[in-house]
Order: sequence, then C-alpha cells, then structure tokens
Amino acid sequence: MKTIAMCMLAATISLVGCGSVNEMTNSLNGSLSEMMGTYTAPTLASQPTPTPGCDDTRCKRLDDIEKRGHELARQKRITWTKLVSVFYENRAKLYPDSNDGASTRELISYQRMLAEQIDLGKITEAQWAYLIDSKTTELARRSAGRKVTCNTENVGTSAFPSYQTICR
Repeated sequence: MKTIAMCMLAATISLVGCGSVNEMTNSLNGSLSEMMGTYTAPTLASQPTPTPGCDDTRCKRLDDIEKRGHELARQKRITWTKLVSVFYENRAKLYPDSNDGASTRELISYQRMLAEQIDLGKITEAQWAYLIDSKTTELARRSAGRKVTCNTENVGTSAFPSYQTICR
C-alpha cells in the first residue's frame, strides 16, 4: 500500500513539474526512511561544510544556518553556544522525526560543552574543530565497530583559517 501511495505521489509531483527526477527520488527516499524511523538528521560540523548528498531544502537550510552561524561566531556577533543552540533548534523544527541515537545525543552534548569552552576563552576554534572531529571519529568507531581515520588540515591561511576534514 505504501509503495502505491509513493508511486502516486511521485507521478503527481512529476506532472506538476516540482523538480528533477533525481531531486524527487532523493526527497522520496528521505521521506521513506523517515517514515520507517531509520533517518538521522545532519549534525553540526566542526567547520561549515556542505552535507554530503544534501539534495532537499531542509538539508540545504541547515547548511546555510551552519555557515552563517560560524561566520557570526567568528565575528563575535553571537556566542559559540548560541551557534550550537540555534542550529539544533532549527534542526529539531526541520526534522521533528529524526531518529537520534545515543551517539548523536552524545555529540550534541559534547558540542555544547565545547562551545561554552570557546566562549570562556579556554579553547580556540582550531581546538574546537579538532575535538569535534576526534569525537565524531570515536563515535563512528564505536557504532560501526571498524576503524575510521580522520585527518583535519588548515586549507586556509594562518590569519584566516579554514579547516577541512577527510575521514576514511
């Protein structure tokens, strides 16, 4: 029954011209995994980074919030704690049925704690990025039971750092 309903929805969308076939398929796949309770929404990255496979408007909106939040926090127009709070408040609104497990909740709490440390001047943004990437790697190892290695490097300048992390 769900398959028939999904096919009818897909046919309706394509008839009214609401996007490409790939965009529609990705949107339907995301909706299906959300309905099945197997979807976890994107989390805040250590640096503003486009979410891989981000094809729907909600995901793009979160990427924009992440990018703008990092910019404002770097300019000291908002606190890092505010960045984390605003990101996750919007995430909860955009993805109310996100299936967040213990690893996701642990990462969110860790990010809030690190944001407070930046705001107090106890750690730098570079340390923030390193520690979040390390925690993400640790959580991936624990949940997948396999070794994941992440390397973070400054691809910007020392005056204007920009960090890139690649995990394998």
